[in-house]
Amino acid sequence: MSVKVFLDTNILVYCFSDEIQKCAVAQTLLRTQAGVMTNVHALGEFVSIATRKLKMDKEAAAECAHGFQKDIIVVPIGIETFTSALRVMNRYKLSYWDSLIVASALESGCEVLYSEDLQHSQLFDKKLKVVNPFLASKASRKH
Repeated sequence: MSVKVFLDTNILVYCFSDEIQKCAVAQTLLRTQAGVMTNVHALGEFVSIATRKLKMDKEAAAECAHGFQKDIIVVPIGIETFTSALRVMNRYKLSYWDSLIVASALESGCEVLYSEDLQHSQLFDKKLKVVNPFLASKASRKH
């Protein structure tokens, strides 16, 4: 049985980044992991970042967001997710938006949350481990 994984918004953004190593790592995560998940909020945040920081036009950013749905299971956000996010926010002292990502991953039964923004190896509810997939590429550049 494969491990269920969840992608934070930054992983989606790096799929289109000009940072070559991070782009390669992000694209590999999408192609090699079965049952990859994210939530609706992450897609919306991707569109916002893609238009501001990556300088994509709105149509291209929307097309990319729709394209992710071919490779990623996009989970909805309901009132239960909202309530869970508030619990995560208070328990772990995270921002609401990071808590929403964590809550969605926990709700989806994921064991790994790929993120550059959260603390590498942090464990949420003894079930969900944060993995920064870019740490290995940073270490290899130092040698």
